[in-house]
Amino acid sequence: AALSMANLCPTKKPLTSKGLQDPENWNGWGVDAVNSRYQAHTSIRADNVTGLKLKWAFGIPDASTAYGQPTAVAGRLFFGSGDGTVYALNAESGCTIWTYQAETTVRTAITVAAARANRALAYFGDGEANLYALNADTGKLAWRVNVGGHRPARITGAPQFYGGILY
Repeated sequence: AALSMANLCPTKKPLTSKGLQDPENWNGWGVDAVNSRYQAHTSIRADNVTGLKLKWAFGIPDASTAYGQPTAVAGRLFFGSGDGTVYALNAESGCTIWTYQAETTVRTAITVAAARANRALAYFGDGEANLYALNADTGKLAWRVNVGGHRPARITGAPQFYGGILY
């Protein structure tokens, strides 16, 4: 826990509804409701890809794997790890905005969506079929529910938020 919080961001800019609608976001697993897995809105092109340079790197402490792909939303990166830690990083600097410790392995991408009370929630599932909603600004648990029904149940696919319903 101490290692994951070693590079805390000095300031934490709140997410905005405008930031959630940015077409360059990569939210959840497949970018859009039809799971196209293609990002049409990007500044990376064939003529400038060779000029890309590593800006920062992040090592997941005490975890050998991260199953779900990172989610890039409103200048933040969200991802889970094999030890159950969920991270929110500043995409520009790589500093840690917050961490959350789930009950077990997080295998899904994180899906971020607007919720009531003018806030955004980060949704994900874990290896024991728990579905979580965290405050995307603070990492505080909004709710958690087990959707399994039997002991070996697990969630391995990213939740999808569409038309006000979480699938």
